[in-house]
Amino acid sequence: MKRFLLQSPRFLEHDTGNHVENAGRLAAIFRRLEGLDWISLDPREALDSEIELVHSPGVTEVLAAITADGGGWADVDTFVSPHSLEVAQISRSIARMLLAD
Repeated sequence: MKRFLLQSPRFLEHDTGNHVENAGRLAAIFRRLEGLDWISLDPREALDSEIELVHSPGVTEVLAAITADGGGWADVDTFVSPHSLEVAQISRSIARMLLAD
């Protein structure tokens, strides 16, 4: 079975400060996975139409507005950093890459 590690340094730009899902946690995961036998792929940003395959239409516009304001809370549980939209677009493209391989 192939094991894929799809990562990008841009993932660390989704820094949510003191929220549990923060860049420090992700950096620790990246360090732990270094040197393991993974196939690395370089993700690209997903198109809005691809994001809308799994999210409600218009979600990218909402995230774009929040990120343009420098970040903030999308809901009571989800903090959006100034770079979260781009990181989400990269994350979405990863699923497409895995399905294509």
